[in-house]
Amino acid sequence: MVYVRLEGSLELRRVAASIKAAGAKGLGKEMAAALRKAAAPVQAAIQDSFVESLPRRGGYRDLASKSVKFRASVRSGARAGSVRIVMVAQGKAERRDIRRLDRGELRHPNWGRSRNVRGKGRVPNSWSTTTIPRDFFRRGTDKAADLAEREMRGVLDDFAGRLLKG
Repeated sequence: MVYVRLEGSLELRRVAASIKAAGAKGLGKEMAAALRKAAAPVQAAIQDSFVESLPRRGGYRDLASKSVKFRASVRSGARAGSVRIVMVAQGKAERRDIRRLDRGELRHPNWGRSRNVRGKGRVPNSWSTTTIPRDFFRRGTDKAADLAEREMRGVLDDFAGRLLKG
């Protein structure tokens, strides 16, 4: 899993505390849903950057891009507030190693190749590492962070306005 945090935590914390003080629990859930929706451009930009960084040949690009899922969680506590985006990609048997892919390493099996090992005969080569462009996660967040920040500030201003109206 890879995480990204978009922070405007002071404003988020202030609005969340006002909602809690007002006792409007439904409003807090509504604000969290709106903030998750405002984080959608970042998720799309990360997905695009991820797909661009994978090799065109071999079929891994299509396979991995279909298995990517995002989860956005909104946290607002007494000291900090954040919107966290988690990226997960499920393989056939286990989760794909997103952190390693973000470091620029694509590990894959070598099918059909083998080597002679003294005393064992022909032994298949197991895994190779291919270098791919690194930091797809950061490139994606940099691409869409300004738009997401504007949308999130708009959401927070809207909810602050609703609280003032009562």
